[in-house]
Amino acid sequence: MQRSFSVFATGWPGVGLLVLRIALGVPLLVEGVALRADWRAGGPLIVVSLISVAASVSLVLGYSTGRGAVMGAIAVVAVHFTALPGECLNLFSTKMACFLAISIATAPIFLGPGAYSVDARRFGLREIVIPPRSMPD
Repeated sequence: MQRSFSVFATGWPGVGLLVLRIALGVPLLVEGVALRADWRAGGPLIVVSLISVAASVSLVLGYSTGRGAVMGAIAVVAVHFTALPGECLNLFSTKMACFLAISIATAPIFLGPGAYSVDARRFGLREIVIPPRSMPD
């Protein structure tokens, strides 16, 4: 499978990508658990909570990070528009919070997960050894 990024950033850039993934993953996890714990939430909110939790786990671990970031952005928009106002925790209730969360989600989509992720372990740099050409006798 062709990856959309070719370098897994190490050092401080890798730490920065880890911080971005955590900055979106933790609020998504809190929001998803809060939606699931709210006994009044039914129907579409259960699906939104499951998507939110799955996206947060994907982002924090760095596993299928691009897909997790897209799912996270979708979950942010869904929580923003479907949550019942005042009845449950809604971290993405304002347009500014929604915009910032979507902005954070675009970074791992375009930059990749960084070196501190499961994706880096699975698809990281490989060394290809080409054997010397044998000369005919």
